[in-house]
Amino acid sequence: MRLVLFLCLLAAGAARATSVVPPRFDELVAEAELIVRATPIARETRRETAPDGTAILRTYVTLAVERTLKGPAADRLTLAFLGGELGDEAMTVRGVPRLEPGATDYVFIAGNGRVFCPLVGLGHGRFRVLRDGANGREYLARENHEPLTDPGEVGLPLDAVTPALPLLAARAGERRARALSPTAFEAAVSAELQRGAVPVHPR
Repeated sequence: MRLVLFLCLLAAGAARATSVVPPRFDELVAEAELIVRATPIARETRRETAPDGTAILRTYVTLAVERTLKGPAADRLTLAFLGGELGDEAMTVRGVPRLEPGATDYVFIAGNGRVFCPLVGLGHGRFRVLRDGANGREYLARENHEPLTDPGEVGLPLDAVTPALPLLAARAGERRARALSPTAFEAAVSAELQRGAVPVHPR
């Protein structure tokens, strides 16, 4: 039988997985030690032992970095996430994004190897690069696949109530058309870096 461990209270940091305060865009940029556009190319889950002796699973995701917007540049980067699947075992930490090989994302990274999730604000620190099937245009979407039309939307909850399906379909098409392109998103990040925002929630 498949063993599933729902991990919410492993540590004080993990407890925040269900109560993350959405960061503003300037906070997200300021708190990140690294900001990159990258594609996951490998995932490996290992069985490890926590400092208190608890058996845990940790997943290591290797990224091929396409572009570095903040921090030292590198061609490869490996991120460590608490949780994962190994054989018949699975450890799930709510709110932690699952980066899959083949996708392309902008990720805002801090505390890699020191915290249970190396993305600033959990899912708030991951932006998907998607392609509009109607015209082939690349656009940015949040962790929940909602098109990002303005950097100010970063501070909105990721678990907002979903509209009825007909309304959702109509709104999605309209929002995809207005969503930020990768170029516009990178320009917004660059503008924040030039302003020199100071972190207000140091990790």
